[in-house]
Amino acid sequence: MPEIEPERIVSRDELHSVAYKWSVNRQLDPVLYRKVVDNLFPDSDLPTYAHIVETSLLHFEGRKSEQIRACEEVSRFFVQIGATWSLETMRHLFLLNAAGLAGAITLYTQSRIDDSFSASSAAMFAIGIGLSLLGLWAGSKSFLLQAAAHTELLQPLRRASSWEGLATVYSEAKGFQGKMKRSEQFAVTGNLAGWASAIVAIAALVIMGAGLWIAPSI
Repeated sequence: MPEIEPERIVSRDELHSVAYKWSVNRQLDPVLYRKVVDNLFPDSDLPTYAHIVETSLLHFEGRKSEQIRACEEVSRFFVQIGATWSLETMRHLFLLNAAGLAGAITLYTQSRIDDSFSASSAAMFAIGIGLSLLGLWAGSKSFLLQAAAHTELLQPLRRASSWEGLATVYSEAKGFQGKMKRSEQFAVTGNLAGWASAIVAIAALVIMGAGLWIAPSI
């Protein structure tokens, strides 16, 4: 049997026709993939063959889909880790300082220790509560900004019609870069607030302990 010669493409219209059929069969945007084949096969690259065009489109779409899935997964990850930060890390710091404040107030009302010790420890625990709330807000804001930044990349990725477009999405997406920079700033604020809250709580406990130790001799 004679070999079937592959479908040869010699004109721009035939190239667009192949791209149209390929994209419609996969429920993709035919207008976008018309641009894709124009970028993949400039005039100097004709004539070519239909199977080469289809393979090139498949490779391009596969790479683009991988980047879109990665952005979606990263966005979901930061939303989840932001919730964990709020519910676990900062919650424990808040509870520690709140319990310490309640203890300091109880000791003050019962005159168990000198007023200066109880007042100092109560004030420090109150500051610790404020710092833990600041850390909770800043940390959550940081993770949510990172999630929003990666979500913002989805539209440029879906609109990309060339390999160059895929490669430059991250560097040219001004919204992405801005959100990531703000996220870093909030992350630093959240971490500093968390450490400060823990240090203040420890210092307040030391002051309270010193007051209880000195109290019997007063």
